[in-house]
Amino acid sequence: MYIPAQSTSTRKTAIQQKKKKKRRQILALIVFIALIIPFFHYPAKAIQHFVSPLFTGSSAVLDSDHSQQITDNVPNKKPESNDSDLPTVQDPDKNNKDDDNLGNGVPTTPTHTAPPETIPEHIDTPETTPETSKTPEVKPDTTFPVETEQPAVTEPETTIPPGQGTEHEPSDKKYVALTFDDGPDTKYTPAILDILKQYNVKATFFVVGTQVEKHGSVLQRILDEGHSIGNHSYNHANLTKLSNKEIAYQIKKADDLITAVIGVKPDWIRAPYGAVNDMVKESMKDDDRSFIGWDVDTRDWAGSSVEEMRKNINENTKSNSIILMHSFGGKHIKNTVELLPYIIQDLQDKGFTLVTLDELKKNKA
Repeated sequence: MYIPAQSTSTRKTAIQQKKKKKRRQILALIVFIALIIPFFHYPAKAIQHFVSPLFTGSSAVLDSDHSQQITDNVPNKKPESNDSDLPTVQDPDKNNKDDDNLGNGVPTTPTHTAPPETIPEHIDTPETTPETSKTPEVKPDTTFPVETEQPAVTEPETTIPPGQGTEHEPSDKKYVALTFDDGPDTKYTPAILDILKQYNVKATFFVVGTQVEKHGSVLQRILDEGHSIGNHSYNHANLTKLSNKEIAYQIKKADDLITAVIGVKPDWIRAPYGAVNDMVKESMKDDDRSFIGWDVDTRDWAGSSVEEMRKNINENTKSNSIILMHSFGGKHIKNTVELLPYIIQDLQDKGFTLVTLDELKKNKA
């Protein structure tokens, strides 16, 4: 087949134009790649290099290139701190670590806090004074309280305060008997004995049979330290509500328990609550002992405060007085323990000699 020459020339021209166009596209691609490569390696500098001339001119860009270091490809690092420039903060728990962190293998990260404010070495604090609120009068129960297990007693503070009350003329024949009912126990009775021993004072303890059964060793200590012991019934029953036979049982049962511990029958009997009537007296007609009461009731059993009891004793005690207190029977007896050093000092300052009921009877005779 015959192809005209013009047509062949035209086709050759078209092919060459396509080749030129393709070369231009390849060249443009190479130029484009060459232009964007700096953006991947040094993006900040590349942007500045191509953009800054539009605003500041090429000379400013060159100066900036030589003065600025490229750090984009360097990993960020925190500036090293100089420990010597930081204030030293001592961990307050350095010498007293939390027990919860001991031995568990977990390190404790110390927390640095601002140093505490300076605290004066001596701070005046108000002295604690005994409660002065009026306690409503409460009559004692007619049933003897059941002793509960109580914690060991620490020896009370026995610093003797200054004497209080009106001054009395000293006399060699002014005697007072301190008496304590309802024990023995292992909390208040030993604390009272410790105070009496420290001040070399003797007293009389009226003990209950059920308490003797539990705490015979405390009863023995009462005797060993020179105090007198009295019978306060077997289980602190109100004798006026019992029959003659029941009254006799209450007294004899307590006598037997006391004698079994100390080997001696007590010389004194005190009725629980001081409750005595003609029938109670009649039931004791064949006994050579009689019931002994008191003339100063501290009302410690009712919860009287230390100040109230101290005032009561100072105002109402006279020669041959018998003061009623308790060594067991309720939480209020802690006030009796606190009161004891005060009244020992007060009564001695007024010229009284503190004795047992045996000595009081002997001196009255």
